Amino acid sequence: MCGRVLLFALWLTSSVAQESTPSVVRLRPDGLLRLVIVSDQHFGEAPRTKWGPMQDLGSVWTARQLLDSNTNTDFVVFLGDQVTANNARTYEEAETQAFNAVGVARDVPWAAVFGNHDTAEMADISEPERAYWRHSLLAALSTLLASRVPGEAFTSSLGGVCNYVVVVESFSGVPLAALWFLDSGGGPLPEAIAEDQLAWLVETNRRVGPLPGLLFQHIPPRHNGELLNCLGTFDEEVTPVESQPDDYLSILRELDIRGVFFGHDHGNDACCQDAKTNLWLCFARHSGFGGYTGYPLEVSGDAYDVTNASWWALVEPPILCGPDSQNCIRPKVTGVRVVEWDFNDASVPSTHLELLVPSIVESGELARILRLDRVSLTD
Repeated sequence: MCGRVLLFALWLTSSVAQESTPSVVRLRPDGLLRLVIVSDQHFGEAPRTKWGPMQDLGSVWTARQLLDSNTNTDFVVFLGDQVTANNARTYEEAETQAFNAVGVARDVPWAAVFGNHDTAEMADISEPERAYWRHSLLAALSTLLASRVPGEAFTSSLGGVCNYVVVVESFSGVPLAALWFLDSGGGPLPEAIAEDQLAWLVETNRRVGPLPGLLFQHIPPRHNGELLNCLGTFDEEVTPVESQPDDYLSILRELDIRGVFFGHDHGNDACCQDAKTNLWLCFARHSGFGGYTGYPLEVSGDAYDVTNASWWALVEPPILCGPDSQNCIRPKVTGVRVVEWDFNDASVPSTHLELLVPSIVESGELARILRLDRVSLTD
């Protein structure tokens, strides 16, 4: 299989554009890396209603509570659908909402991948203008505080522009791992991973490493085998990309990618192992009040079939009602996926979920943070 990967890379090298020097994130002196994944915030949904802007305030509050509970966060990944751009009237309005979404990272280094709504069709916007907008948003995000998004990245044959790598370096500057970001399309583009995206990944991995890594794409990949060792829940049907290269997951596994992380299906947060490749495939639950779902979490039931879950950190929820107490936003089960990689321990990353769970108690509405068992991203 290794030989086939090399031939695959050589065969398509001529079609793979070289990007600029990869962005870098540095480990702490203790050799640890903590990533917090924020997904499907959907800022800017219904901006000209009473509830739309209040919903965005709730998403800011939620993200900051969860980030603040992870005081040693080294890197934030925004996993797509930061914005519901199809509700925006202008590029400037959608861009402002995108800035608001990633602003919750504050001064923590971060990167983002596009989803199917970030550059979705806007009213009275032509097709050529939409293509320009996707490039323009990428360039704009690259200029923000602590951004590791490149101003220009590899553009696939399907029009996906958000394909790049962030290299994890030791405190002394030695490359140790790679964080891969792939544009799975959607909106004005096909919901797919193209052959030349995989070729770009293979070639770039050879150029920067090879290095072990993690991969982030908004729409789930397709898998042909059984899913094993699942932890978490499936609250809705999985809607994967429409197409991807043959043996996509197998090639990712050969490249020593330890896990693939994705969002898109807001109620899902399971982390499972693909039986065919042993690759870990992990959903990141909906991280805000925007977008669909309000799937209930039965705190006392079996919605989370884990034995060592622990409750901690009671926090006050945001006020999500207008002055007339109408159009109140019902609390939703929102959360982030946390990935911890200890480079002192055989370079084995692990992942767990942290959720804000609304519950009704005598003193009013409170939200609790639920921390699930760890999943070790190994065989």
